Amino acid sequence: GSAIGLDEGVRRWASLTSDGLPAALEAASVRPAAAVGLAPGLVPGVPADLVLVDAEGHVVRAMRRGQWVSIAR
Repeated sequence: GSAIGLDEGVRRWASLTSDGLPAALEAASVRPAAAVGLAPGLVPGVPADLVLVDAEGHVVRAMRRGQWVSIAR
């Protein structure tokens, strides 16, 4: 385990590699979803779970099952 959140891990990975934030976000979302058999991307009619991040990878907003939720800061 770790004492940091996934968002901090993504920022650290992006800063320590030459791949950058897009690759770090893919590694933290698309690849794990595929590993458990989830289809990539948004599909019409399926509730959305989204995290909106800024250019540095800090969480701005989050959506759970199609509804915006408040985030702890």
